[in-house]
Amino acid sequence: MARKQAPKGKPEEDLSRELQKLDAKAEEEELDIDLSDPDLHKAATKIQASFRGHKVRKETEAKDAEGSPDGAASQ
Repeated sequence: MARKQAPKGKPEEDLSRELQKLDAKAEEEELDIDLSDPDLHKAATKIQASFRGHKVRKETEAKDAEGSPDGAASQ
């Protein structure tokens, strides 16, 4: 049984025009964030702290699981 051939796509010229349009839209959609905003720094600090806490809890659980004879974390 012969394979069906995929229909021919758009010519390269059309594709390059579409990519240029998408690039132009991406440039227009750039966000203007004030990096010196104190609230931004507070939010970033909270996010970092919660992630670090998550990371430490995960490491601690892994160590507890290794140390216990039945593989369950002890409390």
